[in-house]
Amino acid sequence: MAAVDERVDRLEEAMIRFVDQTSMAIAAIHEDVAEIRASAARTDRELLGMRQESDRRWKETNQRFEKLFQQAEKDRQDWQARADEDRQDWQTRADKDRQDWQIRADNDRADWESQGESARQQTEKDRQDWQTRADNDRADWEARADKDRADWQARTEKDRVDWEVRADKAEKERKEENKAFNRRLAEISDRVGRFIEDMVYPNAERIALKLFAGDAVETLTIRVKRKHPADPSRRIELDLLVVGARHLLVGEAKSTPTVEKADAFLEKIRELPEFFPEYAGRKILPMLASVTIDPPLVKYLSRKHIYALGFGDETMELLNDGDF
Repeated sequence: MAAVDERVDRLEEAMIRFVDQTSMAIAAIHEDVAEIRASAARTDRELLGMRQESDRRWKETNQRFEKLFQQAEKDRQDWQARADEDRQDWQTRADKDRQDWQIRADNDRADWESQGESARQQTEKDRQDWQTRADNDRADWEARADKDRADWQARTEKDRVDWEVRADKAEKERKEENKAFNRRLAEISDRVGRFIEDMVYPNAERIALKLFAGDAVETLTIRVKRKHPADPSRRIELDLLVVGARHLLVGEAKSTPTVEKADAFLEKIRELPEFFPEYAGRKILPMLASVTIDPPLVKYLSRKHIYALGFGDETMELLNDGDF
């Protein structure tokens, strides 16, 4: 009897240790889940801020360039208006001088006819003087027009050079922003990769067996990459591929799942038989996994016959199991 009591005591102690360890493991999982959710929220805020800042800078750059173009066009129109006005003034003066000369010529001709050779010579001299003045006025106007045109071209060229300098600077800033954005995407990709390895992969076989309905799991692979057998330029990447004798579970992990990403995932699913002809005839089960999936999106996934995998109370669970 004492031996039985001793075994019971040891069993109770073992059960207590097991419960304590299980509680600690569950608490650790909850902490990890909370950290992953917080990290995803921070990432979303950072990406949104980066996009908004990039849009703001591009908007300001476009506004500056538009003002430069408008100013250059206004300067050209102002120069053209001044040139037209100067040409009209010169034409008006030339016409008036010609009329005055014609009047004087008519008067001089009348005088010449009455006075003789000396009057003819004076009339000819007056005509030559008028012609000289007209030529000088035209030359002055053309010189001013050439100078105005040269000044406008110089200003336009300077504005163009300034615009190109600013455009180059804006392009460099855009490239730097793209680099920073790509680095953030790489970090997010790493986080998604860790999410697949740490959370999705350990639960994949359990989920697959539940969905396969008695079909055994033959292979389970993450981060699958495959070239198209007939067109090597086409490629497909799968975050999770679980193969059974009659089923295929295809998983896609997203840090921020959306309707658009779900539709893109379905397009990938439609192409799947082309890349994996060896699995022809198997039923394909698409599954979208994320730290958090909003209820409206879960409903949308159900309508599209896509399983939603998210965090349950203690581990990853199907959020729409049995909805379709």
